[in-house]
Amino acid sequence: LDETLYPMNEETIHTLNNLSSVKYLHEASTLHALQTRFNDNLPYTFAGPHLVAMNPYKFVQKYGFGKRMTSPDDVNAMIPYYALLDPEVGDTGPLSDSSSDDIPPHPYLVANVALNRISNVKNVFHQAILMNGVSGSGKTTTSQMLIRYMIYVSQMRRNSKTPTFSKLEA
Repeated sequence: LDETLYPMNEETIHTLNNLSSVKYLHEASTLHALQTRFNDNLPYTFAGPHLVAMNPYKFVQKYGFGKRMTSPDDVNAMIPYYALLDPEVGDTGPLSDSSSDDIPPHPYLVANVALNRISNVKNVFHQAILMNGVSGSGKTTTSQMLIRYMIYVSQMRRNSKTPTFSKLEA
């Protein structure tokens, strides 16, 4: 039994979007922050450049930004993340601003980094997004969300007003 006493963080640790900004980062503070965020319907948290996702096993409306969403990959959730997509940013991507309270952590931010790196005409990087987890942890759903978001971005870049996802359904 480990009886080590660890320094306590502020009560607002669960409001931080990135665990790398926690003053005292240890197992207890990490688990407390993740559990509290999960209970507040915030299943995504950054740990540095990595996204930690916990499957809520339910549909979370918070990512609709005040608009009623019909599915986890509703276009209303994509719009604020698409606005952050900047091909001029290059290697750093929007994760450097992931502590913003306006845009919560989400797989779309990870996609933005990959898309920014691919679009960078000065220095193109090959990209891969790795998802890891046990059965039922949400890997398939997250993969579908990422693919739909990348289709959305591609269609928006071609000035299509209404992204369609009918071919992805098959």
